[in-house]
This record gives sequence, C-alpha cells and structure tokens, in this order.
Amino acid sequence: MHILYGIIAIITGLAAVANSVTLQRWIGRIGPAEQYFGPGGTLTAWKLLGLAAIIGGFWELVKG
Repeated sequence: MHILYGIIAIITGLAAVANSVTLQRWIGRIGPAEQYFGPGGTLTAWKLLGLAAIIGGFWELVKG
C-alpha cells in the first residue's frame, strides 16, 4: 500500500504544481497566502503544497 499511496501523492503534487492557475480559478485566492507571500501568493502556496505532496510521496515510497 505504501507504493500506491506514494504514487498517488506524487501524481497529485505534480498536478497541483502544473495546474496552479486552474486551481486558483476554481477555488479562489487564499487570503493568508496573499498576505504573507505578496501578490501572486496563492499560486506560490499551491506550488509549495504540490512540492510538499511530491516530497511526501517519495518519502512514502522510500519508507515502504
């Protein structure tokens, strides 16, 4: 199951990084991200969350 969870997390993270503009259109702006990261902070937040998912997915693959 670790391999499956890892692959799903990596794919989800890649999708979040690649489609951050689309996610912003669908969900809207994230207020705290705009406040702390400045203009365009929502896109930065989506890319950071995607990167965290990718790293977590690789971690899950190595752990399993």
